[in-house]
Amino acid sequence: MEEPLLRFRGFRNLFVAGAVSQLGSQISYVALPLLAVTALGAGAGEVGLLSALGTLAVLLLGLPAGAWVDRVRRRPVMIATDLLRAGALLSVPVAWWGG
Repeated sequence: MEEPLLRFRGFRNLFVAGAVSQLGSQISYVALPLLAVTALGAGAGEVGLLSALGTLAVLLLGLPAGAWVDRVRRRPVMIATDLLRAGALLSVPVAWWGG
C-alpha cells in the first residue's frame, strides 16, 4: 500500500499554499465588484468593465509571464506573486480608508 501524499512535508506545504491562494482569489472575485458597488457607487457597466479589465490583464500578461516562468525557478516566483497580489488587494481598503 502506498503512503498518503499529505505525509510528505513539501507536498503538504504546496497543497496548503495553493488552497490559501485559491481562497484569496475566489474572495477577490466576489469582494472587488461588491466593494466597487457599495463604496464607490459603481453601476452595472462599470462593474462589467472592471471584470473585463481583469480578464484582459490575464490575457495580455499570461503568455509572456508563462514563457518567462518556464526559464526560472518556480517557487520564488509563486511566493513573490502571491505576496504582490495580497499587497495589491490590501491596498484597496487602505486607499478607501485614507480617502
